Amino acid sequence: MKQLFENWRSHVNESPVMTEISFDDAKKRLESKALLKWIKGMAFDEEMRVMTLNPEQIESAKGALASTVLNLVPEDLTDNQKGTSLEWIISIGINDPRVKQKFYNEAIASTETDGARFPSSARVDLNIKRGDIERYWHTHEYSQKKDIFSIKTWGELAVAGEKAKREFDDAQADKDYLDADKGIEVFRDDDKMRIYALHNKGAACKLGKGTEWCTAAPGLDYFEQYYEPDDPLFYFEIKHGTVPGYGEDTERYQFHFGSNQFMDEDDNDIPDNYRDQLIRRLAETDAVNKYDIVQYWVNRNEVAQIIYDEDTDPEMLFMVVKEYAGTGKDNEILDMIIDSDNTTEEMLKYIILNDDERIVDAMRDSRVSAEWLQTLADSDDINHRWALSDVGLTHHRDDAVTPEILAKLSEDENYATQERVSMNSRTPPEVLVKMAKSPDTFKGAYDPERSRVNMIRNPSVPSEAVAFVYKRALAVVEPVDDSPERKALDKAAGFKTQDIGSLERALDNAVANNPNSPPEILRDIVNRTTKKYGLEWGTLFWVAKNPNTPADVLQTLSKSKDPNIKRNALDQLDNQYRGIAENFKRFLK
Repeated sequence: MKQLFENWRSHVNESPVMTEISFDDAKKRLESKALLKWIKGMAFDEEMRVMTLNPEQIESAKGALASTVLNLVPEDLTDNQKGTSLEWIISIGINDPRVKQKFYNEAIASTETDGARFPSSARVDLNIKRGDIERYWHTHEYSQKKDIFSIKTWGELAVAGEKAKREFDDAQADKDYLDADKGIEVFRDDDKMRIYALHNKGAACKLGKGTEWCTAAPGLDYFEQYYEPDDPLFYFEIKHGTVPGYGEDTERYQFHFGSNQFMDEDDNDIPDNYRDQLIRRLAETDAVNKYDIVQYWVNRNEVAQIIYDEDTDPEMLFMVVKEYAGTGKDNEILDMIIDSDNTTEEMLKYIILNDDERIVDAMRDSRVSAEWLQTLADSDDINHRWALSDVGLTHHRDDAVTPEILAKLSEDENYATQERVSMNSRTPPEVLVKMAKSPDTFKGAYDPERSRVNMIRNPSVPSEAVAFVYKRALAVVEPVDDSPERKALDKAAGFKTQDIGSLERALDNAVANNPNSPPEILRDIVNRTTKKYGLEWGTLFWVAKNPNTPADVLQTLSKSKDPNIKRNALDQLDNQYRGIAENFKRFLK
């Protein structure tokens, strides 16, 4: 473990003061072997001297860990602050024992299905952690620890950020912004509410004192990034009167319509219903006449009222459907229409026939009859046929997308429709065999051979089709050329080295997971892969679980040093021997 993430360690040790790092440079280091080594180090059981994850799980955990780390970096930071934060997060992942274990739990959650082993409470709390980093940078000018790498734990970061925030708030309390009043456009100011449009940084800082809004941080330029003359920040202050012993009870909110941000004082999104209430108050002012973006949101709220009001006239609602379906105006409006109890089957049919982006969402609605959906299998519109195949696979409209409809769609000219049919477990086995053997299947696809391999993941694909696709795919697999010379040529040509070996791995995994895979094919996978990678190769985890794997092959896999492969092989052997014993008992009777 001493060598883990040495590039980050050396950077930290050589940095007596904060060094700025670009976000792109920091992200590139995520692609190094350091993450892989860290996962392997954490996954190694020192007492048992075995690896607790198989190779595929390790690779999956690496991707999940990289995603987790990136998600912890706040958006509202400068590029160098993002890069420096990413470097620091990874160093903390090494040095802070509590964070290290949480990172590992988050990484392997993608490989586990046992909720008891890895409950949600063990996962990294992204909102809290991201907030700690954001507060640190927003108040950096007032921090006693300007070099983030001098902070050794996440708890220490939170404390440092909180102290700096208090210093920041104290400094802001009595500070006057000379141009603040010039940047405040008043739309309402009475004993109940204030509604202002903010047009300069001074106004944002003055009215944002004590909040977590990045636009109110003097040392940052986020006000300029968000502000546009026709899309200013809107400030709401709700006055609830005086609370004895506490002073004025007020709530403050900041809206920026252009970026869809509607935030409370802690910079958290407010509920949609409360957002809409405040927009209605804004609609009562002159802002609705001055700013088109305000007018848009006010109209949007009025449309939502029509959509959900139980007293809405159906003809009026149908007019709304026709105004938005297929026009690309606002897909959220269409989502509301599909969601509303007021929407009729005719309205949903109109969306299906006229809006390609929401066609599947409308099709999945049970208010659309199965009989009508089935007519779309003969539609001249390619999108109608594809959507029908998709809704049959992903949204369980089994009443509409019957085996007979799937058989018809299997011969569709569109390869994307064919792919959805090939993945559907309700597609008749004889249809899947025909698709596997037809040279026209997936014609036009970017990688038709991979599409053919992917269909083997369908547990309904019979052994005849599995064997055919397996032999066909192996015939086109070639050794991967990973040499520097090949990479240089590919880079000059403008594309990455094609890893044809990845097709082989996808093939092996698909076959290993199919319960209909022939024993001789499973044997061939083991013989071929163990010569290259040994008995610890990830695919063997699934071969050992397959009920068709021959007993002698399972005996070989039971000798694997990978505890998961070994356990699966022994369990499957036990199942096979138990089955033989039961059959023998029945024979004796």
